[in-house]
Amino acid sequence: MATYEVARFTDEAGRLDRLFPSFGYCQVPAVLQLDAPNDRLLWEWDTPTKTSHFAALPSDVLTRFLLLGDPNSTSFTPPGSEEIFAFAKEWGPLNVWEVRAEEEAFRNQLPSPWAFGEPLEFWREYWRAMHGLLGLAAAVREGQTPDRSLFDLVGAVRHTESNETKALIASTLNSWLDAGNVAPALRWYPDAAIAPSADPEAVIAAGGLFGSVVFQLVQVIAGVEAWQRCKWCGIPFPLESRKRGRRPRYCRACGTHARWRKNSRAYYRRNHGQETR
Repeated sequence: MATYEVARFTDEAGRLDRLFPSFGYCQVPAVLQLDAPNDRLLWEWDTPTKTSHFAALPSDVLTRFLLLGDPNSTSFTPPGSEEIFAFAKEWGPLNVWEVRAEEEAFRNQLPSPWAFGEPLEFWREYWRAMHGLLGLAAAVREGQTPDRSLFDLVGAVRHTESNETKALIASTLNSWLDAGNVAPALRWYPDAAIAPSADPEAVIAAGGLFGSVVFQLVQVIAGVEAWQRCKWCGIPFPLESRKRGRRPRYCRACGTHARWRKNSRAYYRRNHGQETR
């Protein structure tokens, strides 16, 4: 991932770690099976004797996903069936059927008694595309012309203009965020088995493994290292990664105005014993 290091996407250890949605858990099916001859995963969320469970996602799940297969080989070898199966057993399937038109035809071919499944090619497709998007973003950030092979990984026509490449990256990731059900949510489940919330809590949540991986990828490409609440308006704003010095206390919208008001109040307190309004 040397290219990503040059583009300042990685941390000091060469990882692409980023914050998760506030609810960083994925649902893992009660039963998951690899159907290797047909190159697919089969699962049941719940059975009469076993129920699904939620697994806490590791902070480096994006890095782990991208290191499936052999991305450093000359042939750019995608992950094999057993490797995908082991990953899915830990953190669940991608489950991105909501935006796949072929779902009904695929499910009609599932053997009894399986009700859910997905082709392993989904994993390889998104694995290639994520590497391609990171490569495109790294090239654009460094002012370079992206190689044609990066567009091929994404499954897109090659763009020669930088702005067109940026639009391609943004539109692809935005559609993936929709597919992964990444959105603001309210959590207020005092009796929840995983991360109970006695008080109402506003979070950014993802619908599963795919959404969580994509949300990390978005933060990496955007250069977001963390989120901080603005001291003036109270709205969280992203902190750009690898910035030296003190962390900003105000979002861009409030920035100069908030600092001026703060300094003005401090001045009046010192000289007049009261604040300006």
